[in-house]
Amino acid sequence: MIMQHALFGLIRNSLILGCLLLAAFAVNVHANQQANQQANQQADQQVGQKVGQQVGQQVGQQVGQQVGQQVGQQNMLVLGDSISAAYGMSLQQGWVAQLSDELREQYPALNIVNASISGETTAGGLRRLPALLAEHNPSVVIIELGANDGLRGYPLQTLRKNLTALTVMAQNNGAKVILVPMEIPPNYGSRYTAGFRDSFREVAKETNSVLAPFLLDGVATNPALMQDDGLHPTVEAQPLMLANILPTVTATLADQ
Repeated sequence: MIMQHALFGLIRNSLILGCLLLAAFAVNVHANQQANQQANQQADQQVGQKVGQQVGQQVGQQVGQQVGQQVGQQNMLVLGDSISAAYGMSLQQGWVAQLSDELREQYPALNIVNASISGETTAGGLRRLPALLAEHNPSVVIIELGANDGLRGYPLQTLRKNLTALTVMAQNNGAKVILVPMEIPPNYGSRYTAGFRDSFREVAKETNSVLAPFLLDGVATNPALMQDDGLHPTVEAQPLMLANILPTVTATLADQ
């Protein structure tokens, strides 16, 4: 009987000890899990911080480059008609695109915006110019308009008034203006054609803007360099047109 009580007591004590060991083990496992979770959280935080720093640096560099480009960028606006809109060819073949290519090395921050439209008149350009100035804020504006006014026989007084308004509007926006003179066929009469030609010089003088050479000099009188309509220059004529205006453009840029 005594032996049974002793045996029962030993078994009971063993069970109690086992329970205590299991509880201690569970506590140890829980503590290890918490420690591992904390370690993982710290590791995740460190990784997240590193990744965040790297991403932040990359984004910061990209934004900085974009802002720097925008701050250093200089816009030139070409407001013209079909002569500048590369009528009958792709835009990349026109003299404006060739001007951009020519100036890219010397003026890498210069962006040339070609806002020319075939058939445009001085009145049409005057309607569009405010929005173009607000959008692009150009430092130089090349105005190549008036030919369609002349071909339609518009009054010379209206032509001069619109050219003056275009020039002054661009100047008031802080831009230097290059006025590109045009000419019309002599069948409109000597008085009208002479007055038309003189209009550009008079406006340039009155507004203190830059008067470019005749863009089609050496082109308009050469049938081989004109399209079948006799009004628009060919692809082959574009480099000659660029050569006519390039010295004026580079001189204007250098004077800024």
